[in-house]
Amino acid sequence: MKIIISILKIIMRLFSLIFVALALLAFGFYITIIAATDNRATDPLGQTWYNFDPFIGIFSTASLPLVGAIIERKIHPFLWDPIFLFFLSLPSWLGLISLSAIFIIIAYLFFWPTKSKKVKFS
Repeated sequence: MKIIISILKIIMRLFSLIFVALALLAFGFYITIIAATDNRATDPLGQTWYNFDPFIGIFSTASLPLVGAIIERKIHPFLWDPIFLFFLSLPSWLGLISLSAIFIIIAYLFFWPTKSKKVKFS
């Protein structure tokens, strides 16, 4: 059981690190566009995901509608519509920072190291 918890802890931290790296990359792009032009590059995360889909070669279709269908049908529709779509409507850098913060919070809530306290009866 400890091995599974350690693996899940590593996976959550890895996801957090990936989202932070992507968020910093998107924020750097955002700052570069603002500095170069007067136009603000506030593309939503969903549009950025759809435009630069890394899995289009694997699935031969866009992965964003596929993920939406899986979440709606297999997990729960409430998770997709108000929650996931909220993050997809945020600017790319802000959405990725938010997702990384959520993964960090989940990792610390579920996998916080606890010490067993001995109860003394007096």
